[in-house]
Amino acid sequence: KTDLFPDEIYVFTPQGDIKKLPKGATALDFAYAVHSDVGNQCVGAKIEHELAPLHQTLSNGNHVEILTARSARPTPLWLNYVVTGKARAAIGTYLKNQHESDAIRLGRQLLERALKAVGLTTRLKTQQKVQLLGQLGRDDWNELLADIGAGRRLPMVVARQLLPEGRAPEKSDSAAPLPIKGVEGMSISYGRCCRPIPGDRILGLFSTGRGIVIHNAACPNVIEQGKRTDNWFSVAWAADVKGD
Repeated sequence: KTDLFPDEIYVFTPQGDIKKLPKGATALDFAYAVHSDVGNQCVGAKIEHELAPLHQTLSNGNHVEILTARSARPTPLWLNYVVTGKARAAIGTYLKNQHESDAIRLGRQLLERALKAVGLTTRLKTQQKVQLLGQLGRDDWNELLADIGAGRRLPMVVARQLLPEGRAPEKSDSAAPLPIKGVEGMSISYGRCCRPIPGDRILGLFSTGRGIVIHNAACPNVIEQGKRTDNWFSVAWAADVKGD
């Protein structure tokens, strides 16, 4: 079959089932060929009973066993490990959903901080939420939170929409810096220009579509962007995060 179909390989599952894959397919492609849930929880593989990494290219006739763990999750790097459309689509869907979930969680935190900063309660009534959604052209509360978490809307601007007419926002420094642990998810990233590490003094900058980008406080980009006060806010490394 290798001669008849040079662009295809046939690989066996532990149960003896055959999976047809394109030439160049990897162990991760095979995992997604078995099932998307298997692919999403894949941590490694055994090829001919030998341990192999996810990116290991398969050969025609290989016997492959996929190793999984419930805690395993796809990462953007996985897109470099696969060649099949099925695997790429499954990874892309997971990452999109995960990014949305991360953005909603972060957006909720940021909006609560902004509400405190202007002197409003963080426990919004249904009527207030409906008012905000109408003013900002959104139909769903989580969509609005995702907009904030992804940097598409500034939390302070959103919070000010709820201020009674004629009332100036209170300037409050009572909110503690947002703690950064380094494992927040896809809505928080780190500036490549300054590459902050635990121990550095840091600031958070809003970036449209990226959410929050953490910079070293001495970074030239922070100094420049700092002129636009709504675009940055106070963050600090969490107490249990330490530098070398």
